[in-house]
Parts: sequence; C-alpha cells; structure tokens
Amino acid sequence: MVLQPVRYADYPALLPDLAGRSIAVVRGYASQEQADRLFPLASRVVVGSPREGIEAVRSGRADTLLETLPVLADLIAREDIRGLSIARRVDAPSGRLHLALPRNQAALAARISAALVALPPERVAALVQAWRARVPSARPESLVLTDEERSQLAAWPAPVVGVVGVVGRDTPFAERNAQGVAQGLSVDMLAAVLQRLGVAPSGWVFLQADDVHDALAEGRVDILLGVDEGAERAAQLRFVGPFIE
Repeated sequence: MVLQPVRYADYPALLPDLAGRSIAVVRGYASQEQADRLFPLASRVVVGSPREGIEAVRSGRADTLLETLPVLADLIAREDIRGLSIARRVDAPSGRLHLALPRNQAALAARISAALVALPPERVAALVQAWRARVPSARPESLVLTDEERSQLAAWPAPVVGVVGVVGRDTPFAERNAQGVAQGLSVDMLAAVLQRLGVAPSGWVFLQADDVHDALAEGRVDILLGVDEGAERAAQLRFVGPFIE
C-alpha cells in the first residue's frame, strides 16, 4: 500500500518518478525491491524500519511510503498516528511468503512442503482472511458539501474543458471522434462528476500536447483530459484520481 499525508488531495501517480514525489523505503525489506521495480526514478529516503518510514512521511522528509497494508494498519492503529492516509493499493507479485529451514534439513523440508500442498484451499483462504488487514475507505460513501464549498461552486464560472487527443489515439479514454465531438471514458466520467456537482461545461476544446502550457497560462482551459502526468507538469497542474486502476 502507498501511504501519504492527508494534506495531499490527490493520489500519487504510478510513474517511474512518482510525478516528482519522494518515497521512503525500508532498507532490506521486500518493499524496497518493489519500490525499485515500480519507481526507479523517484528520489529515495532510506529508513531502517516501517515505523521510521511512517515518521518520515508524517514529518515531511518523504512524500510517500510503500509497505504492506497489515504492517501500516497495525502501526497506525496501535500508536494512534494521525495526519496520514493510505492512498492506494499496489499489487506485488505473489510467491514471496516461504517457510525456511536449515539447508541440512532436506527431509523435513520435503515433508513440510508436502503438508503445505495437502492443505485444503478453503483452509488456506481462511487463514489468509483471518490475518488480512481491513482496507480503510479512502473515499466517503456519499458526497456531502459544506456551505463554503457550495458557495465556491456557485461562484465558479462554467469551465472550459481541454481534451488532449487525436482521432483514434486515446480510445477509449479521451479523443476527438470523426464528427469533431469529445468522447471516451474520461469524457463521460468528467461529465458525470460535473453533473453531480451541478456544473455544466461551457465548452470543449481540442489541444495538442505542445499547446497545454500556453492554454493554461492564457486561461483558455480550466480542466484538462488526456494529459500525461509527470514531474515537469507538477507546477501547473493538480491531477485528480485515478478513477480506474
């Protein structure tokens, strides 16, 4: 699981550089190997334990921490650590849990291996479920806006949505179809979100990737779809989501 401070309203992008964010890694842990595999370009804050990693994120020395959910959930609950949230789940390869015996115990290892194979699948599932940490909900079940948020929405001019895409390139997410209309999963998702907020776009415009900087600087667009997230855009854009993994 990826841990981050609650001051971040967005979720870390799973990019090689973590979109410019630093990551705390526990020296010698399997999570360090996974961080090296997933985020080879992200800056590192090397720590000696999961507890030290949590403190690095809480204190601001690191932006995120990658560690197993049971470990994080137990430490946060047991020590009542505030100000952090589990941002998202990252699936790691399976087959990393083993029982270890001395090398001279080959016969015993063979018997234990046979006993493991013979365990009924439902028994294995029950044991795993018994020790599985419950995933905290990162999102509210219903949308509740404060009076201040409603006032901000009411004062927000109808947004112009910029779609960065060409015919046939970004199907099924965001593209300009043959009739010149924006379409795709991201287009429909944004339309649904804005409708729930009671906001209607004033227009949709189509941009090339090279036009994004000028369009933002000149105020020609308010929301963008189809922009690749990366550290170089962190100063201009706040990315929201992901809404799909």
